[in-house]
Formats: sequence, structure tokens, C-alpha cells
Amino acid sequence: MKLQSAHNVKLQLLLVSFMALWLMALPSFAAFQVPKLKTRILDQANLIDAASEQQINQLLAGHEQASSNQVIVVTLKDLQGFSIEQAGAEMGRVWGVGQKEQGNGILLILAQAERKVRIEVGYGLVGVMPDALSATIIQEYILPRFKTGDFSGGLLIGTQAIVAAFRGEYIGGASEVPVVKVPSQEDEILRASSGSGFAVSSDGYVITNNHVIEDCQEVVVHTKENDIRMRIVTYDTQNDLALLKGDFTPTSVFPLSTNRPELLQDIYVAGYPFGKNISTSVKVTKGIISSLTGIGNNFSNIQIDAAIQSGNSGGPILDDMGNVVGVAVSKLDAKYMFENFGSIPENTNFGIKSSVVRSVLDSSSVDIPAASKSPISKSQLGKMITNGTYYISCWMTIAQIEKVRSKKVLFSELD
Repeated sequence: MKLQSAHNVKLQLLLVSFMALWLMALPSFAAFQVPKLKTRILDQANLIDAASEQQINQLLAGHEQASSNQVIVVTLKDLQGFSIEQAGAEMGRVWGVGQKEQGNGILLILAQAERKVRIEVGYGLVGVMPDALSATIIQEYILPRFKTGDFSGGLLIGTQAIVAAFRGEYIGGASEVPVVKVPSQEDEILRASSGSGFAVSSDGYVITNNHVIEDCQEVVVHTKENDIRMRIVTYDTQNDLALLKGDFTPTSVFPLSTNRPELLQDIYVAGYPFGKNISTSVKVTKGIISSLTGIGNNFSNIQIDAAIQSGNSGGPILDDMGNVVGVAVSKLDAKYMFENFGSIPENTNFGIKSSVVRSVLDSSSVDIPAASKSPISKSQLGKMITNGTYYISCWMTIAQIEKVRSKKVLFSELD
């Protein structure tokens, strides 16, 4: 056997030692575990007092409405062995801060254990918030307050400085950050009403009624995993339909029926009647198509006898193949019918035909799945309904709420 030279042995030992040191310097190969984000503030380290949290949230909500730029304030207990840059990049990627096409999101991050602060800037805002400006805000405004133990004050003034920079009001080196108006109570956005909707495309398109989202400052679709802010793509006031788009991939997508609705056809209506006041799960009622036209011979509608209530609006009406045959829209007004006809209507509800929905989708070039050709099991249908039917919340300011109170069913208690 040929023996290795002492030089080669030393070289191999040196390489092994170097690799060991290099591997020890790396964090775990597991990715940074990104916490779940529910609002514009994630205070994992529990460092922000209630008053400051409210001010920051109102400030960011007002800025987001005015500009579409999104700022998230984050406190972490620790960085899990990663750098704050790695953690910031991973949080931005997972949360999808800002609009995906514009990269207009910012994270203000405080890592408690490592005593690190960073302003993570999306690529679309680098011109407004360059590294030098981020460093100035941290050094001149945030850190001096952190050093005195005022973490709430540091994050608040840091947020004010970031918003001021967006507005062109920030002057580096000034003794005070410009005072940015925090929205008043009348400007605060509240969850005012709700409805239902359903997924029609794997690209995040959702159909609902126009009256569900009309006058809303923000529209949020609530899935089992996340609360997703939606963009209104288009709407049809005459037929009471609206098409929404969110940055998510639906678990289930409903195809539209290509068949004409038939009298006495069995149907299922899914949605969230009375919002989530009764329970948070989707509700389903069964019935038949009792007429092929709506009120006043409205040929865009069908009449159904399945029960629907406030909050069902915008939910799907399905056949036994899982195809959408209509969209729940309304029921006869019991008070009006009693006063004018002397009787209270029973099981007289209406839906918008799927052919009208298809026209709305075609106008925005939305690709939809092919209709099912054969019946599916009740178990399959139930899973589709559970995963593809959404609770939709409408958010308004106090001023907007007062304006629409007479024409929209609002929550008795506003969140």
C-alpha cells in the first residue's frame, strides 16, 4: 500500500478543520420560522404598550389607504440564529408585504435578544427610503429612545419618520421628526358589515355581490389560513355582482355550470348568514329552483326556496356536481310584503344566474375551470364548500358608516 506524504496528511487535516469551522458558523439549515401576521403590528416580544400600538396602527392604516404602500412593525424575541437581514427578507417573502408587482412594502424590525434594529425596504421603495436614510432614522430617533427603555416611543417615532419620508416631509438631521397626523376616531376603519363569496380561479379571483363591497374602504376575505385584503377588479351594479382579486391561491375553486337552470332542479346554497355571530363555520341549506325568473320577470335571476339570510349574499348556489348555477342575492322583504299583500313570504329567495357571472369574468379575462359533468359525493361537495366559500368583511370609517346606514345591513357592534 502506498503511504501518503506527511504534507498531504497535514493539508487534508487543515481542510477538514476549515470545513468544520465553516459549518459551525452557519445557522441551522432549517428556514427562519416566520410568525403568523394578523395585523400591521406583530409584537412577539411584547414591547409595545396599548396606546402606542393604537397610534401606530392608525397611522399605518391611514398611510396605506393614501398611498398603497404597506409598513409593518415587528418585534421579535430572537432571530433564531439568523441575521436580522435574513429574518427580514424571509418575513417579507412569506407575508407578501406591499403589492406583489410593486415591491412597495417596509418592515421596521426590532430583535430583542440580539438588540438589533433594521428597516427592511422593498425594491420598489429604495428610491424613497435608501439605506442612508434608514440608518439616520434608526440612529437619530429610534435608538436614543431604546437606550432609555422606551421601546414603544422608539417604534412610534420611527414609524412617524418612515411615513414622513414617504410624504417628502422628513429632513435628515432635524431635531424633531415632522408630526404626522394620526387619523382621528372618525378616520379609524371599523368592520362594519359582512357577506359571502367564493373562489372562481386558482389565481385568487373571488365573486360576491356588489352590495357586499359597495362603499367599503377595505374588503377582506377570510380563509382558514389568512385574512386577505382584496382589490376590486370590476363590478356590475345592475346585476349586483363584484369581482375581487387577492394575493392567494384558493384551496378549492368552483366551476360555473354550462347548463341552463331547470325548474325543480336540486340546489345547495353556501355562505355565512348573520356573519360569524352564530358560529364561524360555513352554513349550507338545500332546496330547489322554484322559478327561472326573478322579481318583475328579471331573466338574469332565478328564484329558489332554499333559506338565505343576511350575510348569505354573494355565496354560491350549487348543483349536485359542484358547479355554480347562481349567486345568492336577496330575499323578499317580509315587512313590505305584509304591508302591501297581507302575508309574510316563505321560501322566496333569489340568485343571479351563472351565465351573468360568466360575462363578468369574461370581461376581465379570468380563466376558470371546466364544469363538472357528473354528480359528486356529498362528502366531496362539503369539502369544496368548506374550502372555497369565504366570509367577506367590509371595513369603513365612522363617516362612511353613517352615510350608508340606511341602505346597508351593519353590525350592531362595530369592531
